[in-house]
Amino acid sequence: MRTWVFLLGGMVVWTVHFFGAYGIASIFPERVLIAKLLAGGLTLACLAALAWLARRSWAAFNRKEDAVSDWIALLASLLNAVALVAVFWQGFPALLA
Repeated sequence: MRTWVFLLGGMVVWTVHFFGAYGIASIFPERVLIAKLLAGGLTLACLAALAWLARRSWAAFNRKEDAVSDWIALLASLLNAVALVAVFWQGFPALLA
């Protein structure tokens, strides 16, 4: 179970950000300032969580324990990097609008 959480942590954070950002946009359609502040806070929190997960997975990859652990750590690092770009991609236009 711990391996799956380690491997898919970035994707879970991305999912939380995706639904949170669209939830904020749905709940506050006419209150632009409140929506921007909430979306910005959510984006920054998710980016911080993803940076922590990416640092943790990269450190696990650099330990060089065995081939399977290295592969899982490398895949987790790549998924965290994709999630980091995706969260930034989703959150940046909300702040500009």
